[in-house]
Amino acid sequence: KNSPPSIGGVPSPRQGGDEGGVVYKYNKRVQDSLLTAIATRIIEKELSVYKPDRKLSVFRLDLSTRDELLSQTIATRLLDQAASLYIETKTRRLKLNVDRLQKKSDSIAALLNYRTEASVSKDIINQNPSYVSTEVDVEISNREKGMLSIIYGDVNKSLDITRTALIQETPTIEIIDTPDLPLKKTEVKWYVASTLGLILGILLSVIAFLWLKPSGK
Repeated sequence: KNSPPSIGGVPSPRQGGDEGGVVYKYNKRVQDSLLTAIATRIIEKELSVYKPDRKLSVFRLDLSTRDELLSQTIATRLLDQAASLYIETKTRRLKLNVDRLQKKSDSIAALLNYRTEASVSKDIINQNPSYVSTEVDVEISNREKGMLSIIYGDVNKSLDITRTALIQETPTIEIIDTPDLPLKKTEVKWYVASTLGLILGILLSVIAFLWLKPSGK
């Protein structure tokens, strides 16, 4: 049998065979390894986050790669992820309280609507002499509806207070300055580099000559 063609030294998967899964897992591991290596290089050598002034709540993010568009994309996504994580961490407790109170308010509102509809139905039934409800049933229904109305108002008041606190506690993150593309090239000219290299070479040669020169007696 003829073996399938290889791509980059890795055999291509056959249709319906086990080799397809093996090659897929191998390629997946290679991709994960490459992504890990790229992320490690960016974090250790190309990314810098610091505070220019310790008295201000301002952070500066610098990212230098070979592609300016790639640098801008990575920096923008890092800022978005960091801002989302920070806001979520600061407001998680209040947001959970808002959600809990909102569910309670919705439940009480649904129950209050049900009691109101039941009370109206009893009023309609009472108009028929054959189906007259007792005064106790009417009193219980009105009392439950009144209690639910009071509880509903208190829950909504607590909900408004918690929402206000959530708005106050939510931090505001604003991007002050962003680079304009295309960036200005800051690479050194070839003649400047050659001159600096020549001067440095002469200095090193003189130092080596003086260091290695035998002392005469």
